[in-house]
Amino acid sequence: MTPDELLGGLLRTLDELADLAAHGRQRYDADVLVRLTIQRLWITAGNYAENYRVSAGLESAKSPWSDLYGYRSVLAHMLPEEINDDRVWFETVEGVRRVRAEIRDAGRS
Repeated sequence: MTPDELLGGLLRTLDELADLAAHGRQRYDADVLVRLTIQRLWITAGNYAENYRVSAGLESAKSPWSDLYGYRSVLAHMLPEEINDDRVWFETVEGVRRVRAEIRDAGRS
């Protein structure tokens, strides 16, 4: 995939996370499928970010790419009982906004 395709995939994934967040925290807490979907979308976002970083030739410690991949790795390797739902929800609401802004800013530099 090209860097543009990977970035497009990442942005679509962030949009999907925002769409799920719009259902609210109560839905997240009550519906295991929503929780698992959000967790999986964060893993997907991290995969897109890492593949984008590599294909664009960016250094490994570059934000937001390294942050997304790091968070992906945390979620991917935890047992369900180890996942902090407060953090997942915070990242889903606030993190998506932050990452979108960082991607916009990275595109201008």
